[in-house]
Amino acid sequence: MQVRPEQLAGHLERGLAPIYLVSGDEPLQFNESLDAVRNAARRQGFGERTVLDVESGFDWSRLGEAGASLSLFAERRLIELRLPTGRPGTEGAKALSAFAGTPGEDVMLLVGTGRLDARTKRSEWFRALDRAGATIEVWPKERPALPAWLRDRAAARGLTAAPDALDELADRCEGNLAYGAQTIERLALLVSGGRIELDDVLDGAAHGARFTSFDLVDATLAGDAPRALQVLAGLAAEGEAPPAIIGALAWEVRTVVRIGRDVEQGAAIGDALRPFPAWRRRRRQVLAALERRRSRSWQIRLVALARLDAISKGAAPGDVQDALRRLVLDLCGPRVVPARAV
Repeated sequence: MQVRPEQLAGHLERGLAPIYLVSGDEPLQFNESLDAVRNAARRQGFGERTVLDVESGFDWSRLGEAGASLSLFAERRLIELRLPTGRPGTEGAKALSAFAGTPGEDVMLLVGTGRLDARTKRSEWFRALDRAGATIEVWPKERPALPAWLRDRAAARGLTAAPDALDELADRCEGNLAYGAQTIERLALLVSGGRIELDDVLDGAAHGARFTSFDLVDATLAGDAPRALQVLAGLAAEGEAPPAIIGALAWEVRTVVRIGRDVEQGAAIGDALRPFPAWRRRRRQVLAALERRRSRSWQIRLVALARLDAISKGAAPGDVQDALRRLVLDLCGPRVVPARAV
């Protein structure tokens, strides 16, 4: 059963499916959809959570064992399977199909994966999950759809917005929904009368943070490690939440993967950038990123981002700021960082 992201809240209020699969390469909607399922499961008594990160050499028998094992702490449990590449392989496909064939009442499976192509969505394992539960695909919002999305986001905070204010904010978002959502949250604290006007957007931008996620994306794409570390430190000092920073980096890496695949298959960089109008001004940085690594190598970094996301949410041990700093250096690599920048 397919459920659109905007339908998910109503779906969860009506009852829970035994399996949820969230896929896509837009980080805000992706993370919010996962959080919505987690929170709904918690409210329904799924008090134990098991996280399985699918990496090279992953033992797929762990999925069946997690579903069959008795819980020591709760009667109901949530199994979260992180599958960054969307390719479980032969053993994984069998394990997922088997799990979908016998879903338990006291066990829920939540699968998070990257964007899936048409061939994958015709696979038996995907169809089995779709039949047994719900699949949610998240997509980037193109520029024409952004004002309506921002209007709905503002309405959820009890605000209305002037059309020119929505257009200005849409231009500033450049496809980064996290930036738009954060701006709406900030304006909700600043505007009077419950209405966002153009001047509110302009003033909010003028008095906003010194650094933005766009600065971090540009620096890491370009491989400018000193600048990236400076921006990262500035974002931390300004109280930027690690999940928001991780989301921006995931958005960056997924987009580079898609552009890189097209270029490696013979497309000109201009043609590869055409589906991503917000990235056309980053042409130089994208080329620098693709000169450092091929698309497959960038895709591998999504596994590290998934692990970092788990640390940021307390699902895995580790110092999130230290791990984030090391990941940013890796994304900027393979250049050597001067000691004074470290």
